[in-house]
Amino acid sequence: MHYGSLYTETDYEVKSHILNGTLSYQLMPSVALNVQGTFSKSSASFDPVEMPQTPLRTLAEEKIHLANYDYSTIHSYSDLDYQFLNLRLGLTYAISKIVGWDLVIDYYDLTDNQGYVYGVESGTFYVIRTGFSIYRSGK
Repeated sequence: MHYGSLYTETDYEVKSHILNGTLSYQLMPSVALNVQGTFSKSSASFDPVEMPQTPLRTLAEEKIHLANYDYSTIHSYSDLDYQFLNLRLGLTYAISKIVGWDLVIDYYDLTDNQGYVYGVESGTFYVIRTGFSIYRSGK
């Protein structure tokens, strides 16, 4: 015996705020400093799910006996609430008109306040990069 399907609709709301800033300064003719920062705060959630009680659903639950479905927490399964911060400090030294040496330090911080979907993913780490850049080629 097939009892069909039962569905309902719900709304999903997303809120996101992002702040980004950059400061560049020429310390000397051959040395440049760059400071960047980005902060974001995001949240998302479903409205509570309200499944309609229909005669067909009542009949199906009576026949199956184990179909005491509880929809009261489904809306929280995809809740998101996190903050992300990225700070960057960059230094460039011009070796010549076409070659420079770079040093970049990145700081990342993620605070996950709703770890339901993938588990709590909060954490902090640093990335330090250095290398050479070619500004232009040719003439």
